[in-house]
Amino acid sequence: MWDVSEIPPFEIQGFAVSSSIILFNFGTQFIMPGVEESMSNKSKFNIMVDITYFITGVLNTSYAFFAYITFGDDTKEFITYNMPLGVLQALVSMLFVIKSLLSYPLMIFIVVSSLDAMHLSILPPCYSSNPDKRPSLWAMIFRIVLVLFTLFLAIVIPHYTLLMGVTGSLTAPWLDFIFPCLFHLKLKWNRLTGTQVCMNIVVIFVALFGGMVGLLFSSKALIQAYIKDFT
Repeated sequence: MWDVSEIPPFEIQGFAVSSSIILFNFGTQFIMPGVEESMSNKSKFNIMVDITYFITGVLNTSYAFFAYITFGDDTKEFITYNMPLGVLQALVSMLFVIKSLLSYPLMIFIVVSSLDAMHLSILPPCYSSNPDKRPSLWAMIFRIVLVLFTLFLAIVIPHYTLLMGVTGSLTAPWLDFIFPCLFHLKLKWNRLTGTQVCMNIVVIFVALFGGMVGLLFSSKALIQAYIKDFT
């Protein structure tokens, strides 16, 4: 039986940690230029982003809300851990695996492309000038090693969700809010109104404050979890 009254009151540490994790997972600024470039009608980019984030936000919020009022404080990091063994649990787990397998290559592609664009002297190029040419042996080995390294981190690091909170509080405020606002001010300073400039500045300071609070409480929660493991 669902009981909304079991939802705990607002608590700053839980809010800060969860916000950092959410921002870390919802950060898509690194793929947006490619998405916009691939659109046949680029004028609808903003509408597409608004609709996509709205639908995703509603689905994820509903998912989390109904999961908590169903399992209460026993809710696990992955909801499939709470589900009884059976066809439904197997189906949900399979869909989760498929989703991860389809989205993970995109993340690795971004990492490899970013490293290749840095033109590091210690790393040979991962891409040839001919896009139709098969990747070199080095490129395939490098990608395999990179995937295995990320798999190793996921296996050996406990409390990975809390670690995502720490990472999110360090990177998300800068990549999602501060840098975009700074670039907006720098590139369009002469065309911005006073209100727009003030809004950008407010977003920057709020992001800085939120990032520091998120980092503080995420680090605290992670340290407490490690202390609990070793005591």
